[in-house]
Amino acid sequence: MKNGGSIELDGQTFDVDYVPVDDPAEISAVTEAYLKKYHDQYQIDMMISDKCADATVELKLE
Repeated sequence: MKNGGSIELDGQTFDVDYVPVDDPAEISAVTEAYLKKYHDQYQIDMMISDKCADATVELKLE
């Protein structure tokens, strides 16, 4: 996390920093979005576990 990374979008590469999300409401919103999108898939329990939710990050352009 401390070194950031890069993402590719529409053929362009962007350098990003990973910023931890501490807001419980935002983490809850991400969890709900995962439940909505992946509700019938077996991996959903792991994807929304407390350990994964605690690792929620925001991508910020450098």
